[in-house]
Amino acid sequence: MNCQDALDLLYDIIDREASEIDAKQVKEHLENCRDCFEVYRLEQSVQDFINEKIKDTSDTPKAEELKTKILTRLDEIDRENPNKRETSFFRLTTRTLVAAASLVILIGAGFLIAAFYRHSDVYVPLERAHWEVVENPGSHQDRQTTAALLAAIKENHQFNISDNVMNFSLLGASNDEIMGAPMSHLVYGNGEKVVSVFLVSSSEFAIDPDLEGSRVIRGEITFFDHNCRGCRLVYHIAGSLVVITATTDRDLDLLEFVPELAAI
Repeated sequence: MNCQDALDLLYDIIDREASEIDAKQVKEHLENCRDCFEVYRLEQSVQDFINEKIKDTSDTPKAEELKTKILTRLDEIDRENPNKRETSFFRLTTRTLVAAASLVILIGAGFLIAAFYRHSDVYVPLERAHWEVVENPGSHQDRQTTAALLAAIKENHQFNISDNVMNFSLLGASNDEIMGAPMSHLVYGNGEKVVSVFLVSSSEFAIDPDLEGSRVIRGEITFFDHNCRGCRLVYHIAGSLVVITATTDRDLDLLEFVPELAAI
């Protein structure tokens, strides 16, 4: 089952209208596809929240008004699209989220939607780039490309890169564009374990202000640590570069994974 098939059945799964076979296949897909899982998680959270409010037995005018608004808007959605569920990521969620967000925000749960989209914008592109090399570490092992990239980083940013960090060896590097910024993507490996290091000019990329609360100082370096499902991202500034390390290995302390040698 591909992403399109899974998203086609998403609402049926949430509404418990899908067959057992379809539900099993979608479940298996969600276990292996982080993007579709995030869609499912958000849709399920909103649906559960709405259902909870609909079942609320409070007789206060505010509760009754909210129930009426929710039920009315859900009826409108059904009338707008009674036979076909749109399947692309944005089209799939737009109607439900636009309808639900205005209601959910009224009772203080708008953060569910805002946090999801913020995470998708700020962290998921880096996580996805790392997941891709975890699945195919050899994609970055072109020696000529790697040598040219390391030389350019040294010349442009006075930044020397170590071939070995914490028993990890540099496998290779490539130039990528992530979140609209040109980044150098270095890949380190130790057996089956992989660490990505993204280097981007501080003039092209800024560390998310929300990470201020995760500030950690080790020696002379200030790190900003982001932990989320299955992937950890650690940021620090080195001269004119923002350095971002990423791993899915929970046992590895990325605060100790510093790829730069002394600046020249």
